[in-house]
Amino acid sequence: MDKLIAFLEKNWEVVREAPLAFAVFFVLACALAYWFASLVAISRHSGVIETLQQRLLLKDEQMAIYKSRLDIRLAETASIAQTANKALRQKALTLVGELRAFLQQSMEESQGISMAQMRAVADAKTEEEKNQVWHKYTDESLRRSFSMNAEYDRRFKAETILLRDEIVSRLPTKPQNTQTTFRYEHPTNPIGMEMVATDLELLAKRLPD
Repeated sequence: MDKLIAFLEKNWEVVREAPLAFAVFFVLACALAYWFASLVAISRHSGVIETLQQRLLLKDEQMAIYKSRLDIRLAETASIAQTANKALRQKALTLVGELRAFLQQSMEESQGISMAQMRAVADAKTEEEKNQVWHKYTDESLRRSFSMNAEYDRRFKAETILLRDEIVSRLPTKPQNTQTTFRYEHPTNPIGMEMVATDLELLAKRLPD
């Protein structure tokens, strides 16, 4: 408003001599400003709508994945429940072997990272370089730890729990350790995963023929 008043004061003579032309110019300027503002608003709303549509699409895809996984788990549960003791024992021992092979490979990779870290620290010339090397390999170790836990969840957690529950339901005497199920769900590190492998192996060997 102040700018409009200043403009009128500065150009009053022109406005007074051609009021109709000024009025037409003013209306056109307002219309152009409104049109531009509308375009900006529409663009923003379109961006918001597109983002929401993408999120809904992602949610739909996730729901489809979860449903597929649930269907698979239900089928696996039914299959395991119908498996004879001898075959169930062999299935559990095979999974134990796969889990231990996974742990062995992860351990060898971790040892390789540790050796590389020690060599890099020894080769560092300054304290700052040593700190940089230390942080680099510490971050790498943490990343590998998270990756290892995620891989356990993807490949072993559900099946080890299904097998354990089915085997325990068939044993003459039930295990007394109430913390075992939590360990199967959250082993947190290679030691916990090896405890899962050992427990499942012992349970499988106790299964009667």
